[in-house]
Amino acid sequence: MSRLDEYVDGAVSTESKIDEVKVNKEFLTHMLEMHIAAGKILDQIKKHAFYRRDYDQAKIDRNLVTMLKLLTNLSYMTVDELEDAETVLDIDPRVFHASLGTATESVELLEALEFNGKEMDLVNIGEEFGDLNWYQAIFCDAAGIKWEDILDTNANKLFKANEARYKEGFSDDAANKRNLEGERNVLNNLKIKGS
Repeated sequence: MSRLDEYVDGAVSTESKIDEVKVNKEFLTHMLEMHIAAGKILDQIKKHAFYRRDYDQAKIDRNLVTMLKLLTNLSYMTVDELEDAETVLDIDPRVFHASLGTATESVELLEALEFNGKEMDLVNIGEEFGDLNWYQAIFCDAAGIKWEDILDTNANKLFKANEARYKEGFSDDAANKRNLEGERNVLNNLKIKGS
């Protein structure tokens, strides 16, 4: 048994398990759409800083408008309304927990980056990466995927396979002109339970 298998077993032993997810679907959907819109803007900042990609003003504006509209809609909802309109989602609770947990931990990671001119707290940042790993372990178990297979598949996609994005090492060109079909072919080799 690998250390990753042991970590997955430990994470599963500390997981909060429920039979079904019951939430206000409209509220959840709006919050996810806002998170995604903010994430798309952050992705542009990342790609500008690290891949020398130009900003796309239209996409930034579109995502900001989306967030503003959603915020306006949500500002009228009360907690009582949220709870009164809860429904059961047709979703695997464990995969949902792992996905939502990863999203919320990524926010905590970003909060840890707010150093305001002070030295970054690398211990806190490391703790948040650890929490992200905990949720990944839950996903691996829920989906019946070996963590090593995820790592191997990702390595093939990025640098090992013949069609890997960075087969010849990182370049702005490779980062900006991805072979999405080739990458998907590599990803389709990931072993998932039931497939």
